[in-house]
Amino acid sequence: MKIPIYTEVSFEDCNQLNLNDIKKVLEKAQVGLTPSYIATHQLDLTDLLTFLKLLGQAIDELNLSERFPYPLYIITDHLSTHPRFFMAKSVEALPLHYFKKAKRLKPKEQLLLSKVVFTGEKINNVDLPAKLIFLRRQAVLNRELATLCHELASYETILEQLQKASE
Repeated sequence: MKIPIYTEVSFEDCNQLNLNDIKKVLEKAQVGLTPSYIATHQLDLTDLLTFLKLLGQAIDELNLSERFPYPLYIITDHLSTHPRFFMAKSVEALPLHYFKKAKRLKPKEQLLLSKVVFTGEKINNVDLPAKLIFLRRQAVLNRELATLCHELASYETILEQLQKASE
């Protein structure tokens, strides 16, 4: 079993603005099975936006996730955030967690890695888009609840102060 380290998704000899080519490259690079990144420095802003739209379509059609079990990062200078993809300015700006040297694993590490692989397979069997929509809705509801709790606490504080003042 291989340690999950970053792999670059390369579009050499392929058109980055063709949906079928993008799907072939994603399948070949095993996006989702390893942490990956795509360098898009050669694209201008309009081509980058088109590419990201096509990339999203390809990921949906291949039933992959750009977040689970391993993330897909887009390396670009044009955008700092995107609603769907993780963005970074350079490879050095990627999270350091997946920058590891390939080495032989100890038995305990091998056992942990097999658990990670098993969990990753379970994640692939879940309807991820529906779960992400559910999580976003719950986050909004939790924010509203927190706001109401803060408001209630401030009203209770005011009420206590008024009761102390009236005594």
